[in-house]
Amino acid sequence: MTGTMTITMLLSVLNVVSYTTQSHLVISLTKTQCFGQCPAYDFELYADCTAKFNGKNFTEKMGFWESTVTKEQLNALISEFEKASFFTFEDRYYKEISDLPTTYIYYSNGSMEKKVMDYYGAPVELKNLELKVEELIEQLEWKPTKTN
Repeated sequence: MTGTMTITMLLSVLNVVSYTTQSHLVISLTKTQCFGQCPAYDFELYADCTAKFNGKNFTEKMGFWESTVTKEQLNALISEFEKASFFTFEDRYYKEISDLPTTYIYYSNGSMEKKVMDYYGAPVELKNLELKVEELIEQLEWKPTKTN
């Protein structure tokens, strides 16, 4: 019993260490499929400037890709989220209309985090943030990961 408790306590400590040493997610953008040829992908940007992309459908990059951004690029994008008062947006923008892709946009400033669903009717400020993230995705030099 003592050996089991020691192993359990050690595993708990290791989990805390690995969590605190990982860089936290700062921004993400997910686009879902529609009935047509809408691009579907996940994009994640971390505090250590690591960027990850998972192309699912109708994107030039299919599968898993990685890149890095400069601190200046990261800070500029964070500044855009702060200027837009991201945390004041509604949690979702939706209307009963079929066949539109959904965009999920996420932001964490380290003490607060929020994810917004944009299906239809989002304000122009939110749409502009989505475009800023998409522009960054296009600017980066991507490398396929070994999981491709």
